[in-house]
Amino acid sequence: MLYYGYNCLPDLQYKTGERSGAVKSWMKVMQDVAWLTQLGVSVTAPPLLCAGAAWWLSARAGLPAWVMLPALLLGFGGSAASVWGFYRYMQRKATRKKAPPAFNRHL
Repeated sequence: MLYYGYNCLPDLQYKTGERSGAVKSWMKVMQDVAWLTQLGVSVTAPPLLCAGAAWWLSARAGLPAWVMLPALLLGFGGSAASVWGFYRYMQRKATRKKAPPAFNRHL
């Protein structure tokens, strides 16, 4: 088993540490990936759930097939509301003022 110790890569701490800001940029990337994943789930889940419920109702209760159309419209409406809420959140986040740095004055 090969072991590469810390001394093999002496300049790694300067390239990936907090000094270069790489940690903050990776955290921002991971936060953006999480937001996009949440947006994708919020867009795809309502139509799929409504279509599944309409299919289940038509199979179980004998409802006609046209029930699928209002269910899909309702699902796409839910997706549109999710996208609109995400857009409003991003607009508020972009216009929010950053707080000034806090300075403590101890007497």
